[in-house]
Amino acid sequence: MINPVFQKANIILLASFFFILFYSPVFAQYKQQQIEITPFAGYFLTSNLSTLDGDLVIDHNFNYGGVLDIRVSDDLFIELLYLSCYTIALIQKFVSSRNISTR
Repeated sequence: MINPVFQKANIILLASFFFILFYSPVFAQYKQQQIEITPFAGYFLTSNLSTLDGDLVIDHNFNYGGVLDIRVSDDLFIELLYLSCYTIALIQKFVSSRNISTR
């Protein structure tokens, strides 16, 4: 008789295998879908860049959006992208010995 722990592990392993197989992007290409919708979300981290005019500082913030793909023919898609990222970019200009912050 098979140990119940190994039996559950086998079921989980088999279910994971079929989930990966049937929901992978490769399998999606075989189904010839007419419309694909892909939402996404992320977080933009603060970054700094030194330029000849001063330092460029981009603040961090949350971003989100989505992609809509519409199949026109076998090898042609129309893709619409929406991206929302509200952030502030500041440049601190070098003026003699002091910095001036502008938006």
